[in-house]
Amino acid sequence: DYLGANGNYRITQTQSIGLGMYGARNASSDPTNPFLRWGYQANANYNGSFLHGKLQSGINGNYLSSFFTPFDRGDKIMASHHSMYRLNNKWNFMLNNYYNRNIYDPVTIGSIKQKFINLNNTLTANHKIGDSYISGGLFYNIFKTNDTITMHSRGVLLNYGQSNYANNTLFSMSMQSGYSQIVSIPNSPNYFFFQYFSL
Repeated sequence: DYLGANGNYRITQTQSIGLGMYGARNASSDPTNPFLRWGYQANANYNGSFLHGKLQSGINGNYLSSFFTPFDRGDKIMASHHSMYRLNNKWNFMLNNYYNRNIYDPVTIGSIKQKFINLNNTLTANHKIGDSYISGGLFYNIFKTNDTITMHSRGVLLNYGQSNYANNTLFSMSMQSGYSQIVSIPNSPNYFFFQYFSL
């Protein structure tokens, strides 16, 4: 069972905030695994438009407690930021940041609690050419597990897409290349990587 409420409030004509809270009651009458578990979710967001609509920004935060879903034994924190500056009808620039912290608390006695943190950051310039678009930029990502291993990954990215609805055709391509390093290990080398995807 889930019960919750959310609301939005306009601060100014171009800015607004939102808040939400949800509770969850999860129960099982299975004789091999009976349980009654309670959890909750809370979220908040902010959206704003500046410079006569040329700059759009949004921030979102979300927290999920243990047992918000029946078998989820750990809490989660998720936060994101997105900003876009529109130079004209063909050019815009985007900054995206995403944070995710996930803790898993195992049932087995003696098992180690698992903790994972991801922080992804991208900055791109995007150009529209007719039915096509191309974007290029930089990224810097951080991954951390159990407060012991920390890996940094940074590099460049390139995306291209084309769609023609009259001919029912679609093509997209994405490339990402850079270096990864386990910074929590002294004198760890940088490892080169290259990723390619097309559809």
